[in-house]
Amino acid sequence: MDGQIQYREFASALRGFRKTLTGIEATADSPGGLVRATTDAHGRLLELELDRRIYRATDSRALAATIAMTVHAAAEAARAEIERIAGELFSR
Repeated sequence: MDGQIQYREFASALRGFRKTLTGIEATADSPGGLVRATTDAHGRLLELELDRRIYRATDSRALAATIAMTVHAAAEAARAEIERIAGELFSR
């Protein structure tokens, strides 16, 4: 009986974890503050903000690299949040 209770508690916690994942978002800013990216728990880009100062630069490759780096940083922040929440769940 005790194992059955533990299983139900774990299953309930796992359902809560899955529900929590759907709400995870993380935002990162580029070092110069020209780019801000927000991703979800899967690393999908939800929002991209570009400061108007980007139009002063003529290096499109550098801008693309900055955007990619910022999106990656946001995705990593979301992954870290998932790991934190999962750690709390499995440390019980």
